[in-house]
Amino acid sequence: MKQLLSLTLLILLVASTTIAQQTQKPPLHGKNWMAITGKPLAATAGSMVFRRVGMQ
Repeated sequence: MKQLLSLTLLILLVASTTIAQQTQKPPLHGKNWMAITGKPLAATAGSMVFRRVGMQ
């Protein structure tokens, strides 16, 4: 009984780890510049800086 419980917990742990690693975000490709951040607000700020400075 203990072995069955341990095996079940192990399977659930592996399955949840595999599911957590999948992403729905498509890869992005920039032609002139790219701001890579973990937050949308920071990416917006980066794009505003690039537009102001005129980096192309």
